[in-house]
Amino acid sequence: MRTDFKSRVRFSEVDADCKLSFGKIIDYLQDCSNLQSEMLGVGVEHQEETNKAWILSSWQVEVKGEIKNGDNIEVATWAYSFNRACGKRNYTIAMADSPKDYIIEADSMWVLLNVNTGMLTKVEDSDTEKYELEEPLDMNYSKKKIAKASEYERKDEHIVYNYHLDINRHMNNAWYVKIAEEYIEDKSKIKSFRVEYKKSAKLGNKVIPYVAYEDDRYVIELRNEENEVYAITEFNEN
Repeated sequence: MRTDFKSRVRFSEVDADCKLSFGKIIDYLQDCSNLQSEMLGVGVEHQEETNKAWILSSWQVEVKGEIKNGDNIEVATWAYSFNRACGKRNYTIAMADSPKDYIIEADSMWVLLNVNTGMLTKVEDSDTEKYELEEPLDMNYSKKKIAKASEYERKDEHIVYNYHLDINRHMNNAWYVKIAEEYIEDKSKIKSFRVEYKKSAKLGNKVIPYVAYEDDRYVIELRNEENEVYAITEFNEN
C-alpha cells in the first residue's frame, strides 16, 4: 500500500540557502510513514495498546536535486518486505506536478521493539497484516555497513533537550542527521547519505560528533561520553 501527501515547503523549514536540509528531508519521510500507520490504525494508540514499536535501524537516501522554499512537493512511502527480524520500506519526494520524477529516493530498515522491556522482539504476522507490500524502488541498494574512517576529529558536544525527544522519549531520528550535517562544508556536493542507528540518546545525554572526511565522503559518528556510538552517518559526494 502506497501512502502519499502533498505539501508546500515553508520558510520555517529551509536553511540559510533557502533549501530543505537533509534533516528536514528525514522529517518529511518520517511524517509520511507515521501518516500511513495512523491511517491503517496501527499508529501511536496501537503502540500503547500492544507495547510494541517499530524502531528505525538505518536510512539510505539518494539526493537527485534540491528542494527549495515554496516548492510544492509530494511525499510517498510503502513497505516492500517483512521477515521475522525486520521490515523494509521505501520513500520518495517529487515535485507535486511531476510525481514520478523523484528528487529524493530512500530506503529504510526497521526493527520491532518491546516497549516494556526495551528489547527487540520477533515480528509476527499480526504486526504486518495491515500493510500491503509494494514492489521496491529501482535504486542501487547499499549492501554493506558504513565503513569507518581512519581518523576522526572530535567536535564540541551537544546536549539532548526536551525538544529533541520523540514519543518514545529518545532523541528523534532526524536530529542525528541535523547534528551531523552541520559539519559538511558544501552540502550542494552531496549525492547521497546513509545513517545507521546503534543506541538511543536520551534527555540530558551528551552527543559528541567525531568527524572525518576521506575518499569524497564525510563519516560522522555521534558518540556518548563512554565513546559508544549513538549513530554513524555517511555523506557521499559521488
